[in-house]
Amino acid sequence: MRRYLTTAAGALVGSLCLAPAAVADAPDFPDLSTYQADSPASYKQGTVTEFRTPNGLLCRMQPDITGTAAFWCYGNLPAVPAGVNVVSGTDFKRWGFLPPDVNKNAPILPPMHSLTTTGRQTTTSCVVGQDGLTACKSVISYSAGGGEETGFVASPQGSRVWRTKL
Repeated sequence: MRRYLTTAAGALVGSLCLAPAAVADAPDFPDLSTYQADSPASYKQGTVTEFRTPNGLLCRMQPDITGTAAFWCYGNLPAVPAGVNVVSGTDFKRWGFLPPDVNKNAPILPPMHSLTTTGRQTTTSCVVGQDGLTACKSVISYSAGGGEETGFVASPQGSRVWRTKL
């Protein structure tokens, strides 16, 4: 009996070690179908797509030249620690401080509008919602299969960043 329990316990532990690691779901990202899609061409500034939000953020979406798209927003971010003025969905620091870099000529993306850019391996979408919400995410498809989703939601109700394997 003891040998049976030891074998059964070993099999259980072994199967748990081989099971794929659970990955937490990304936070609720706004439903893109409820936003009016704007043309990224209207927001193009050189090699980046750039827009301002009605509450004063400056956001940039850069194509995936190296396989990973870059996207970030600068400004007075809601619900973040003091001194933080930038959030990135691709920078490993995620939150940080950068000197002001405000292009006052960047067009405003109105509330309930979205932008989506597609690169070699990525699709990046940003939305401006009601009540100060700004959110961006990028879905990266690996050539060997699989991928990941990275993003952020900046909102007075709580700001967060995530990276999730697909």
